[in-house]
Amino acid sequence: MPLLVLFDIDGTLLVTGGAGSRAMKSAWRRMLGREVVWRGVVVGTPDPLLFEALATANGAATDEATHQVYKRFYLEELATELEHARAARQVRRLPGVDALLDRLSAPASRERGVIPGLLSGNYPEAARMKFSVAGVDASVFTVRSLADRRLDRNELAHRALATARELVGCDGDGSIRTVVIGDTPRDIEAARAIRGCSIAVTTGMYSREQLREYGADRVVADLQEIALEDLLTSKW
Repeated sequence: MPLLVLFDIDGTLLVTGGAGSRAMKSAWRRMLGREVVWRGVVVGTPDPLLFEALATANGAATDEATHQVYKRFYLEELATELEHARAARQVRRLPGVDALLDRLSAPASRERGVIPGLLSGNYPEAARMKFSVAGVDASVFTVRSLADRRLDRNELAHRALATARELVGCDGDGSIRTVVIGDTPRDIEAARAIRGCSIAVTTGMYSREQLREYGADRVVADLQEIALEDLLTSKW
């Protein structure tokens, strides 16, 4: 049976020293001419929905034209912040990333039906920038469900699963196992939404105890604790 392994990005594969949040605040300063009121923000919210929440909290328009202006400002500011973070050595791949991605993308794993994928609330352009700065080879991800539209994380998970089913020729309800690996409760919820297993890593801002309380099927310190055979058998 095919196995779709979906990875979150920030706090799971890499960290950028807060470059993303600084870029957002700078983009809003350009939009509003003042500091943004940082309200209605939930960790793990996709970028387009985060724009909507902050626009609403600060009395700004939420239409798509305004969104595109904000997105352009944000990506410009993110490029600057990522360079500063790289110079300060704040950008890094998290432990175990290289080895696990190498194993999942190896020909032998592909022959066993492994499909590496991304499930992230990043704008596609932002994901590419972060991967480039952190040195992550994005070509290993066959399925990429990123925040190119105003979809919540559960909807992004359903889209990823649908894409994987198309790749392997499954019908709408065809059998395919899924594992979602992330660092926030939103990743756990997304796994549940597509009837998949969730592996939560403590490399983000949530503790092992908190992630267990949110219902993660397995909690690990980092990706070094995840073995390929564990994923293939889902025995934990």
